[in-house]
Amino acid sequence: RIEILSKVIAGRMTLLSAAHVLDLSERQVRRLLERIGTGGAASIRHKAIGRPSNNRISDRVRDYAVTLVRERYADFGPTLAAEKLAERDGLRVSRETLRSWMTEAGIWLSRKQRRTFHQPRLRREAYGELVQIDGSEHRWFEDRGAPCSLLVFVDDATGSTASRTILTSAMPWPAVTFPFPPPGGRWRSRSARRSGTRKAGTEYQDLLRELHHLAAMSSYAGYGIIERLPYARLASLDLSYDRIGFERLDLLGVTDGKWMRELWGEPSDHSTAAELYEDMLAADLARLDADWKREDAERMVRFLDDWNKEDEVETPPTRETAPPSRRGLLGWLFRR
Repeated sequence: RIEILSKVIAGRMTLLSAAHVLDLSERQVRRLLERIGTGGAASIRHKAIGRPSNNRISDRVRDYAVTLVRERYADFGPTLAAEKLAERDGLRVSRETLRSWMTEAGIWLSRKQRRTFHQPRLRREAYGELVQIDGSEHRWFEDRGAPCSLLVFVDDATGSTASRTILTSAMPWPAVTFPFPPPGGRWRSRSARRSGTRKAGTEYQDLLRELHHLAAMSSYAGYGIIERLPYARLASLDLSYDRIGFERLDLLGVTDGKWMRELWGEPSDHSTAAELYEDMLAADLARLDADWKREDAERMVRFLDDWNKEDEVETPPTRETAPPSRRGLLGWLFRR
């Protein structure tokens, strides 16, 4: 409006043209020009700008509605809360107005504010540290056999399939959980869900005993050390439940300890394999330290040998000189 009215004041546009452009009557345009002449350009702004609406609901009604919602309908959405306020309390408020009141009071969160993002879990660092098991029950052999379950063992670190097994009703679950020995004769921890077997009422004592034995072996040393030890040496250790317990084993959870106490009672002691075989662990650490030093020395020797080979300058091979080309008519005829 300021631009159009300034053209009328400057004489570059007629009053009738300005009325057509602004979609106003000529009389209204004259009034605007009079306002600009008396109060300046700011006088043509609407008088209600910055002032509360004439149809605004009073603050007392707003506070009363928010108090009722907070005390009686705190877990309701704005639509249902507006219906209950009108039905039970006789207070009629539109759902969008009530939505804004509830949002300002902190009772209601918008859909965008309620969004939660799942934090992805990082993969395990080494192969065999965690093996996840998934199964699918189906008639895999069609009419040639009974329905069975196909179990797939997937390594968490690499995402590769470690094993595939067919589980029938005649096979116990513990026999399928750990079907293969530790790779390379060295120990790797495995984790599987045991709650399904407990809820199904099947035998899970052997699985729990195997889990306790693996957790006890992992308490002997860290993963970087225990993977270099022969599995037969670790399997020869006496890591019975009564001797080592379960409270100080990191791989066992609270539920595992509860089930073990129900099945086997309270152990006589709670310890770790590192404390029970302290001298053996010191000897193993000394031997591994010597092995690491020897490997570092061999690696340095190979590095220096490669470095010396790169410094040697190879003489380029000599090329045989080609016979001189013939000149004259015969050379032109025979292309030589």
